[in-house]
Amino acid sequence: MDVANLPLDSVFLTPDKKTRILDILENIQQEYRVQAQKVEWQSQLLEAKQRLIDKYEAMGAQGTKKAAQHGTPLTLEIAKSYTSEDGITESHDSPTMTNVTELSSTHCMESSDATATSTHGGLPSPSMTLVQHVQQLLVRFPQDDAFRHHTEQLCVVVSKVPVLRRALRTLHDQAQWNAAVVDELRHEHDTNLVHLHHKRQFQRVLQADMVRLRTQCSDLHATMAAERRAASDLQVECSNLQEDYMELDQENHQLRGIVAQFEKNHANLRRKCQQVAAINQQTNERLGMQHEDLANQRHRAQDTIQTLQASVESMAANPLWLEFLRDRHMYIDLQGELEGHVETLQSQLQQLTRERSRLERQHADQQHTIEELKRVLRAQETKWTDQSSRLMQLV
Repeated sequence: MDVANLPLDSVFLTPDKKTRILDILENIQQEYRVQAQKVEWQSQLLEAKQRLIDKYEAMGAQGTKKAAQHGTPLTLEIAKSYTSEDGITESHDSPTMTNVTELSSTHCMESSDATATSTHGGLPSPSMTLVQHVQQLLVRFPQDDAFRHHTEQLCVVVSKVPVLRRALRTLHDQAQWNAAVVDELRHEHDTNLVHLHHKRQFQRVLQADMVRLRTQCSDLHATMAAERRAASDLQVECSNLQEDYMELDQENHQLRGIVAQFEKNHANLRRKCQQVAAINQQTNERLGMQHEDLANQRHRAQDTIQTLQASVESMAANPLWLEFLRDRHMYIDLQGELEGHVETLQSQLQQLTRERSRLERQHADQQHTIEELKRVLRAQETKWTDQSSRLMQLV
C-alpha cells in the first residue's frame, strides 16, 4: 500500500502501527548499511583486480622489453598453465585480441630486425645443409660483392626464423590469454558497475522514501498537535458550555419559582375578583331591593299625600290637619334621609365599580405578564434544549 497517496486527514496511527513503521525504518536502515558495505567490498575487489591487471601488464611489458634487449624468445610457463587450466580458447573475431596480436607481431618483427643487425650468431637450425650449400656457393664470389653480402645476411635471417616463430607463437598465446583475462575482468567490472548503479538507484529511491516518510511523520505530528489543540479548545468550550448550562439551569429554576409565584398571585387575584364579583352582585341585589323599597315607599308616600290632600281638602278645619302637617314634615325629612342614603349607596356602588375595573386591569396586566413569562420560559427551554444537544454532540 502506497502511503503517499493517502490523504493526511484520513491517516490515524495507532501505537502498533507506529511501532511497525519504526521497525520497518530500522530494517531499511540496516539493509542500506549492508548494501553500502557490499558496494564498498565490490569497489575494493575491483580496485584489487585493476591493480592485478596493471601488474600483469607491467610484467608483460617488462618481459617483452627484456626479450627485445637480449634477443631471446619469451616463454611464459604461467601463461600456458593458466591457458590449460582455465580452458581459454583463441578468439580471432574479438577486436581486443586482434589488436594484441598485431602489436605482438610488430614487436617481434622489430626485435628480430634488431637481433639480425646486431649479431650473427644464433641457435641451431634444421636447414643447415641448405645454408652450408649456399655458403659454399658464395665462396666463389669475391668478398666485396654486394650479392654475396646480401645472401649472407639472408642466410643469417633464415637461420633465425624458427626461433622467431616460436617466440612469436609464445607472445601470441600470452597476448590471447591476457586479452581473455582482460575481457573477463572487464565483463566482471561492467557487471559490478551495473550492480553499483542499481545499488545507487536503490539508495536514491530509499533516501527519497526516507525523506517522504520523514515528511509524512512530521505532517502527522503537526496534524496530531493540531488535533490536540482542537481537542483542548473543544474541552474549554465544553466546560464553558457546561457553566452556561448550569447558569441557565439556575435561571430556569428562578424563573420557574417566579412563574409559580405569579400563578399563586394570579390565583389570589382571581379569587379576589370572584369575591369582588360576589360582593358586586350582592350590592346590586341590595341596591335593587333598596330601589324597590324606595319605589314602594314613594308609592305609599304619594298615596298618603293624595289621601292627606283629599283629607285636607275635605277637612280643612279638622284638627287632624296639624297632625298631617307634622306627618308631612316628618315624611319630607325621611325622604331627605332616604335620598342621602341612596346617594351613599350609589357612591359605594361607583367605588365598587372602580375597584372592579382596577382589579380587571390588574388581572389583565398579570395575565399579560404570565403570558410573557411563559413565552420567555419556552424560549429559554428551546435554548437549553439546543445547548444540551450541542453539548451532547461535543461530548
